[in-house]
Parts: sequence; structure tokens; C-alpha cells
Amino acid sequence: MTTTTPRPATRARSRRAALAALALVSACTLTGATWSTAYGASARPAGAAHGDGAIRVHGTLLEIPVNGGLAQLRTDSLALTARGQGGRTLTLSAPAAQSLGQPGRVTVRNSTASWTLPEHGLSITAAAVRGRLQVTVHNEQDGATLPWPVTGTDPAATQLQLPSGEGLGLPVDDPYQNSADTGVAGKSYDLEADLSMPLWGYTLGGQGVSYLVPQPIGTSLGLASQGGRLRGTAVHTFSQRAGTQDYTVTFALTAPSPVAPAQDYRRWLSEHGQLVTLNSKIAANPEVGKLLGAFHAYTWGSARTAQGVQQMQALGLSRLWLGYDADDQPMDASAVAAAKQAGYLVGPYDSFANGQDPSTADAPTSVWPAPVYPDYCVHQQDGSVLAGFHDRGCYLSSQAFAQHDDVLAQRTTQMTANGSNSYFLDVDAAGELYDDFSADHPMNQQQDEANRIARMRQLSGPDKLVLGSEAAHSWASPVVAFSHGSLTPPADGLWPLEKNKDLWGGYAPAGAPGVFFKPADLPADLTKQMFDPAYRIPLLETALHDVQVNLDRWELSYTKLPALETTRALQAILQNTPLNLVLDGPVLNTDGKQLAALQQYFAPLHEAAGTQPMTGFRYLSADHQVQQSSFGDGVLQVTANFGSTAYGSGPDALPGGCVDATLKGDRQPRRLCPTTLPQAPLK
Repeated sequence: MTTTTPRPATRARSRRAALAALALVSACTLTGATWSTAYGASARPAGAAHGDGAIRVHGTLLEIPVNGGLAQLRTDSLALTARGQGGRTLTLSAPAAQSLGQPGRVTVRNSTASWTLPEHGLSITAAAVRGRLQVTVHNEQDGATLPWPVTGTDPAATQLQLPSGEGLGLPVDDPYQNSADTGVAGKSYDLEADLSMPLWGYTLGGQGVSYLVPQPIGTSLGLASQGGRLRGTAVHTFSQRAGTQDYTVTFALTAPSPVAPAQDYRRWLSEHGQLVTLNSKIAANPEVGKLLGAFHAYTWGSARTAQGVQQMQALGLSRLWLGYDADDQPMDASAVAAAKQAGYLVGPYDSFANGQDPSTADAPTSVWPAPVYPDYCVHQQDGSVLAGFHDRGCYLSSQAFAQHDDVLAQRTTQMTANGSNSYFLDVDAAGELYDDFSADHPMNQQQDEANRIARMRQLSGPDKLVLGSEAAHSWASPVVAFSHGSLTPPADGLWPLEKNKDLWGGYAPAGAPGVFFKPADLPADLTKQMFDPAYRIPLLETALHDVQVNLDRWELSYTKLPALETTRALQAILQNTPLNLVLDGPVLNTDGKQLAALQQYFAPLHEAAGTQPMTGFRYLSADHQVQQSSFGDGVLQVTANFGSTAYGSGPDALPGGCVDATLKGDRQPRRLCPTTLPQAPLK
């Protein structure tokens, strides 16, 4: 942990943004389930599907019946519209952002339409699958690109939903977000590396549309401001080596909820057997249940000792996940035993990603037995070694490890010899995947992803360790139980700030490094980008709340940013997600009572709802400062007031800076106003 700093979001983006993309697989879903949930079963959108369920061909226009409506796809330009609620025609995609030429003749067989765009070597099929229209475009031309779909062009578009971290809901005409200097305009997001889930969405007046790319490798989403409004264009690159000759996009006509795209994705995961819940993970390993109600904390100094653990317990911290660096002073067997006796989870921070020369390595986790370094290094296409993070050593190939799996088995046995019952594996579940051109262990990004899933499955399965990773993307959700960093929308301005030792702190002193413990203030623009509740929406929690436990980044601990403590506490309760802390002896002495009070408030809420899906989210005020969430079938409802004035009237009015949570069976809400808790003295 002390040896890695946040991965700049621009690194993968700058490399992959140079790749354009010429492939299309679109699917258009107008699901009846969506409409039933949002409007009631009787309120299906106008423009009903053909009674016979057949695809109709009218020259270059396909009419495709799907659940909840009728999609209209042009075979020449891939422009896509749909008849929505009230009969209004919605623009789901403008024509592809390049001329595609004349289409070939459409044939329909077994409810599947097929045609070609010979000028670009594209073969396309379109069919309604499980209520969705799935269009797949195949191309064998390496390096060919397709800029499609082109989204947000409907004049009725009001909000863009983007799963950057937990999720952002961005008004399409917001001046701040339309600025290339401060907002998202002009940015390109690699769907695999930069977004927590491979989707985005728009609200179109009284309806919504979600876009899903089930296999996102090779696809990016570029955002641009046109006429002061945010538009998004996906670009896919076809590559035989990368296995991206097929490009699939699905479209779902949804309710106008800001979290509707995540609801659609959750349904897709369930349909494809990829929704592995915490309940099933607990059934396979009961230790996973200890995550419920637990705050997470990285330990330093005396907090790594048995006495420090006993102090945490005495303060009233009933549930904790405790992590520690695998340095020269890890938690020893007695400290681990004390943590387990207290009912805590405890485990090392490790990384399988970096290798360095053992004689000069600056991190214990980068030291491997021969011949890992340099034999397992990832090689680029020109034969050079892919330098590791901040040019330290090299990135290690998951394929090389897969060919010598005894190396990782020995590593994890050594790391858990103190009795640890958990494991944090840095970056394995994050989205930056690698192509390895080494003749000894070649792989593409899809193989890298498969290798990582396999080794994480070993840790969380046969090894029975409660596994977490950094900023775990949705493809890793079946094999991880928790993720540090998934909730934090990354912002490029954060990385240079964290390198400023005067403002942010460095890696000294050893027992309490300033980079973690020195209080800091974020500039106003970073605060707005990352933590402004007017922009934050719980997309990730809507899709995966009952699948993996998500937290903010570990270097952005709760006490690191004092000015944001109230906002972050309210966001955590609203989303039913734990806080991430850093602890040493002095912090336990000064902040321990406050942190214990927060954890004691959170614990019963998370114990009841942590294994429940997030079933609702809505704004209660026009300025988005008052928000409400719900979990399960009436299990938990939370109302948070991020503003400065009370919401409601009378004795039940919710003051600004406070949150009300109501569990099933409660006679009145449980109120938390963080500023009234025991406060630590000013540092």
C-alpha cells in the first residue's frame, strides 16, 4: 500500500484513445420488466410490437419488436429510434460518425435479420434475445474502427449517467460539465479500464435509455460538448489478436430514473448467470459474513499490535476489516489472533502486478523468487519490457504466473502464515488489462482478465480468504467480496495533488505516513468532480450492492479530508457502504470515539441490508441535495440531506447535514447528524 499511488486515469486512456473502433454489435432492449417496475404493468409504451412478433423490412429500415415497444434501425447508417411512452419517437443513436456505404440485402431467418456493409467489411445480425434486440457486427479487418452509437442527440435528453467510480449523473446542459477545463467534455473513457461497469445512459424527458457493451475490451466512450450539451460516442476497434472482431451494444428503453442503466445491467448479469451474491459467497465461506457492519481500516504503528486491536474493541468498534502493508513490520500472529478473537477480518496488502530487481526493490511486494523478475515481465509489441507503475520495475504477466501456478501458491501461503483470514490484492480486479507479446507467455487482454479471475477465484474459493481488490470492476464481482476505491469517481487533478508532499504528505514517518494521516483540503473543482452530491448517483450500488462491498479509495480515508467528513458520512449511509479508515495509536486516542459512534450507527443498517439489493434511489429536492435510497423489500430506507436547510416541516423535519434511516420494524427513523458526534481536537 505504501508502495503504490493512484493509477493516473489518463495513462490507459491516452494509449487506448489512439485506437479508433470500427465494429458494431448493437442490441436494443425495451424491456417489459423495466416498464412494469417504473410505470405499472398496464402502462406499456405506445408503439406496440407487431402482433406476430416478426421483424419487418422496409427498404433500409428494420422494425424490430422488443419488449415494451418497437425499435427502428437503419441498415445503412445504424441510426436507431424507438417509439416510446405516449407514442413519441426517441432517438437512441444518431447515424454512425462515418459513412458506412450501401448495405447489402437483408435476409430474415429464425427471427434474425442479417445484412452486410461491404464497403467496410461488416457482417451484421439483429435479433430479439430475451426481450432485447441484439445486433452483432463482425469484422475481420484488423485495426478497423466504428464510431457508434452516437448518443445524447435527442433534444429531450436531460441527464447523462456515467459509471465513473460509483456513478455520475450529469445534466447534459451543465456549463461546468461541458467545460473541457473542469468537467467531462473532451474526455474519452475506456469501457474496460476507466469505468466500473461497461454501460452509460441518458434520461430523455419522461423516459430513459441505457447502453450496455457486454464485452467492452476494445471499446471507448468519448464525451463532447456540442451546442452546450453532452454527447457520447462509442468507438470500437476490431482486432483478431485481441479477439474483438465482434462488437455488441444493447439498448434498453427504461424509466426516467438516474439509476435505470444499472437496473438494466443487473438484469443482464442475472440472465447470464453472472450475479453472484454476497449470500452465496457467505454460504461458501462464512467468514465473508464478517464484512457486514464492518468499517475498513489500514493499520500503522501500535494499531498493528494485539494491544492496538484490544483498544479498538474497547472503544466499541464491533466490526472491522483490518489491513496492513506486507513490509518489515506486518501484523504478527498475536495481533492477528487478537483481531480474529474480536470478530474482525484481517489480512495483508499484496500485489501480483509489479516485479523489481530484488537488490534494488523499493517494495517488499515487488520482490519475487527467481526467475520471476525479469522473466515474467510483460513485453510490448516492439519487444521492450512494459515498465511498472511510475517506471518501477515491470508489470508482471498473469499468463506467466498461470504457467507456473506454484509461484503464487507459495506467495499466498507465506503471506497468510500469521493466520490472516482475508487478503487484499491490489489492482487485480481493476480494469487496466495487458497484451503480452512475449514468446514465452503471450496473451491478449481477454486472457489477462481470465487469468486474473482464475487466481482470484483460487484465493476466495479453495483458499477460503475473504478477498478484496482495488477498484474492482464488475467483471470481477463473482470472485471478490469487497473493493477499495470503487465508489470514488476518479479525477485527473487528484494525482498531481497527491504528489505534492507539502500539501498532501509523504511516506514518512514510517509509523504514520503523512500521505495517509496528514489532513488535506481538496481544491473546489476536485471536490465538485468527486464528492458533490448533486452529481453523484449510486449506479454501482444499484447493480452490485448485494454482490460486493464497495468503499472509497484507501488513500482517501475518512479523516484525510476533514472538510468533507459530513458529506462522506451521509453518502456512506445513503448507499449502505462502509467508511475506509487509517488507524494508528494517536488516531485511536483522538478520533476513536467518533469513529466508533459512526460504526455503531452503521452496523445494524448494514447487517440488515448489506445482502439486500438496492431497490430504489430518487431525488427529493430539485437541487438534488436531498436524496433517498431503499434496500430489499422494505428492509431499509434512507433519506440524506446534504444541504444546509431543513427538509420537511415540524418536529420530523430533517436538518441539513443529517440522515434518517429506517429499518423494517422501526417505529421512527434512526437519525445521524455527524457534527454532533464526539469530535476529535483540531490537528
